[in-house]
Amino acid sequence: PMACINFGEDMRHFFLDRLDEKGYILDPVDIHHMSKVLRLVIGEELQLAYGGNLYHGKIEQIDKKKIVVNIEGEISRPLYPKIHLYQALAKGKKMEHILQHGTELGISKFGLLPTRYSDVKSVSQKKERYLRILKDAAKQSQAPCIPEIDFYESLEELPFDEDEIFFCYELEKENKINLQEKGSVGIIIGPEGGFSQKEASFIKSKAQAVSLGERILRTETAGLVATALILRELGVL
Repeated sequence: PMACINFGEDMRHFFLDRLDEKGYILDPVDIHHMSKVLRLVIGEELQLAYGGNLYHGKIEQIDKKKIVVNIEGEISRPLYPKIHLYQALAKGKKMEHILQHGTELGISKFGLLPTRYSDVKSVSQKKERYLRILKDAAKQSQAPCIPEIDFYESLEELPFDEDEIFFCYELEKENKINLQEKGSVGIIIGPEGGFSQKEASFIKSKAQAVSLGERILRTETAGLVATALILRELGVL
């Protein structure tokens, strides 16, 4: 069995693309960054993530197509809650900021969807860019997993399968986020123009409407605030 070492060692953090007897980094962007920018060398110690687990390893081989790492032990880490953010589409850099900062906070899945008042109706063509943003943010924040990202065409397509689901709604004045379960949590955030009355009624039939306070938050802020409140409820923050 592998030795178990403490979480949070001061080592650079990367994601493995393959793990068998050795660990392999095959992503050309990561290889370039590690070898040409950071100028890492054989024997360098790394923190590595694969399949939701963290490992400690040392670089064994560097070439143009792969970096091979000798895995020396598994890193123990606290369990992190599963938080899924369902976000109405926003234009420009707003979606990128939501993905980046949401990943830093620990969101494990993003679901992006158009609504009646969303500024754009599709972002699926940006999938590769979004995946890179998620990976870079997960690397920076030393997450054990890169978040998943799903693209939906309507509210009706959302799975609504979390243990608790909170609909952050600007017209809700009483209810606040208050967790009753310790399982997965869903958060639903509308666009800058808000949800239509029909959309809000549908979501209320599936989720608990909650307020994020007296002020109206921007769409790129609301999901992050809700996530932070959930993490606080769970004792993570």
